[in-house]
Amino acid sequence: MHTYSLYDLNEYIRRVLALNLGDALWVTGEIAQIGLSRGHYYMDLVQKSPEGDELVAQSQGVLWQAQYRQLRRQMGLTLDELLTEGISVRLKVKVDFHERFGLKLFIEDIDPTYTFGLLHQQRQEVIRKLQSAGLFEKNASLTFPPVIQRIAVFTSATAAGYQDFLAHLRNNPYGYAISTTLFEVAVQGAQVEADIVAALHRLSMRSQDFDVAVVIRGGGARTDLAAFDQYALNVAAAQCPLPLLTGIGHETDATILDLVAALSLKTPTAVADFIIQHNLQFEQNLLIAGQIIQKQAQVHLRDADRRLVLLAQQLKLGAKHEVIVQHRLLDYITQTLPALARRRLQDADLQLAQLERLRQSLSAETALRRGFTITTREGRAVRAAEVQAGDRLLTRFADGETNSTVDE
Repeated sequence: MHTYSLYDLNEYIRRVLALNLGDALWVTGEIAQIGLSRGHYYMDLVQKSPEGDELVAQSQGVLWQAQYRQLRRQMGLTLDELLTEGISVRLKVKVDFHERFGLKLFIEDIDPTYTFGLLHQQRQEVIRKLQSAGLFEKNASLTFPPVIQRIAVFTSATAAGYQDFLAHLRNNPYGYAISTTLFEVAVQGAQVEADIVAALHRLSMRSQDFDVAVVIRGGGARTDLAAFDQYALNVAAAQCPLPLLTGIGHETDATILDLVAALSLKTPTAVADFIIQHNLQFEQNLLIAGQIIQKQAQVHLRDADRRLVLLAQQLKLGAKHEVIVQHRLLDYITQTLPALARRRLQDADLQLAQLERLRQSLSAETALRRGFTITTREGRAVRAAEVQAGDRLLTRFADGETNSTVDE
């Protein structure tokens, strides 16, 4: 078996590759890591297994400064969006193998339609899964509290729009007191999903301390926004127990997080404006309600005054009528009372005369004149059954009296 030196082996590999891969070719992969040195971009290109857990291929890619400038003139800022870690790309590369430095892929062109098309496909699949799970509109169904005063803010402390957001709230022209609590998370790069999912979990443990949750960041490339299209992040956002507002700093494209949130606004300051206007609307509603109550009270008072005046008039008329009636009754009594009194006196005189005649007819003298006698014992009239032997009796006649003693 022939033995090669390392240099000979590498030279042989270089010649084989040069012979078989002399022309540039298109390859797909993911930018795992990228660095910039003296205007040149150096990147690790990888391919993962279908499950996404294991690396199955890895190569070094180089975009020389001159080629970068040429592509930048053609693609503008889109090129910078594509040169982002974690992004899947389709590259036109020239395969080069150096005896000392090994295999390199020299990048000649980048296909933006591949990256954005793949992102779109992934985005649609995430939306479909969220809809199938009944989560797509779950957070949007939550009701905002009447007043927003306690805000949980998910962002980086150094994010471009964070300080603007705070200043906008604190300097509101109506003097509303609004407190914010920072849940610091990454807002770009590969760590966005894990950070926000963990922060939302922490929020769920103390959701009673807040009125709403807010995710904000400054402007960024479209590829940066892809971090907010991840499935796990949006599941956690949909299940957030508080209404979620987003101000991620983009003008046109909406992330899936924007669609899942209760309300999506363009910028952090737009979120602050919404909160201030929401509280202003509540205050205005209170003022309107106060005015309505005042007007209704005035109406009721006027109605009550009218009723009191009417009752007073009715009472006055009723009292006057009652006085007239009583005067007439008194006149009637004054006119009829003497006659009634005379009639009653006459009736009483007749009755007394009758009673006197009756009394006289029933008197002892009348009985004696009729031939009756009255026998008494010790001044009390007695009957025969009451008399005993030895009793002394007085018997009265019409023309005199007799005394007697009972023998038996």
